[in-house]
Amino acid sequence: KSDISKVQKEQSKLLAKMAIDLQQSRIDAMEDGEKKYMAQFSLDYNKEILAIQEKGEALIKVQQDIEHKQWEEANKNKKDDEKGFFKPKTTTVEQLPQDQQQILVDMSAEAIENNAKAILKYKKELYNNLLSQLSDYKSQEEALNIEWDKKIADATATGNEELLKSTKEGKQKALSELNAQMLMQSSEWVR
Repeated sequence: KSDISKVQKEQSKLLAKMAIDLQQSRIDAMEDGEKKYMAQFSLDYNKEILAIQEKGEALIKVQQDIEHKQWEEANKNKKDDEKGFFKPKTTTVEQLPQDQQQILVDMSAEAIENNAKAILKYKKELYNNLLSQLSDYKSQEEALNIEWDKKIADATATGNEELLKSTKEGKQKALSELNAQMLMQSSEWVR
């Protein structure tokens, strides 16, 4: 039963690693954007958790080796038929010594914190980028308004209603083009 269990654990680990590799390939193929970055953050977190689980399994194996050595030492003077069979007491992370359990808990908490920090950093960068785009847009809009308001004032001074009408339409067209340009540059357009 123990050998089957070990092989099944190895198979599960291999399948988990293959799933991570597949997920990474899918993320790499995605277009840049929030969906890709959030998927990458999630995958990075899952990789970190898998590494922590592997470390937990390694600690279990080391603890079992210690127990086996202690069992051998305790039974070194007994005859083979009196020794019985070694059965490890530690088979799960919860059975590890408290200090080792705490290290794994701390590592998991740090993984959660690192993931949250990475997401927060990304969101801040995205927010700052949007603010920068908005500021740039507002500057361009203000420059257009000043330019076209001067043209409208000049057209008004001529008294030519047709020129005034076409100048006002020109201003609206210029502002619409600016709005369209800014929309196409935004992350919303890419979605």
